[in-house]
Amino acid sequence: KSLSKSEKMFFKLYANRLANSDSKKFIRLFEMMEMQKEYNEEKILKKEKTFNKKQFSNLKTLLYRQVLKSLIIINADKTIDIRITQMIGQARLLYYKCLYQQCIKMLEHARKLAEENDRQVLLLEIIELKKTVIAHTVSTRNEKRINDTVHNANKIINRLANINKFSNLSIQLSAFYRKIGFVRNEKDYKKVQ
Repeated sequence: KSLSKSEKMFFKLYANRLANSDSKKFIRLFEMMEMQKEYNEEKILKKEKTFNKKQFSNLKTLLYRQVLKSLIIINADKTIDIRITQMIGQARLLYYKCLYQQCIKMLEHARKLAEENDRQVLLLEIIELKKTVIAHTVSTRNEKRINDTVHNANKIINRLANINKFSNLSIQLSAFYRKIGFVRNEKDYKKVQ
């Protein structure tokens, strides 16, 4: 119910690319769920005899995963985190295929995007993967790459530690505010400290 009209349409197109009978079942389940005002599993099972009650939870899980995959595809260009994560995933794939130079290029693109958008956690993940890849490459520039990578990793870890401290402080102050409200007197002020 939370999918937009275009997301529903894209999901149907995405799901129909699969031609086996299981895919037809989860597409049918999606259509039946979409027709209901309020989800009712029993009505679906009574109406659609091809759904096996024992396998229904697996069918729902398959549908859920396929919906998520289609949402990732349709929203990849809208959400920078998804795009960077996809690039990291592609780099991992290149790494597993022993295509180390292509992997490093992909990680470099992901790093630039993560830096431009201040995604420190993803930057750390990129650098950790880059360390693994560098260990498998032989290059005259390895020493410089290693030193740069270690320096960048330390810089990001320090930055993340600071972000974490401020984030923790912010959430603690928010909880305190919800519990007590504004600091009204010396007693409240001492509680904050």
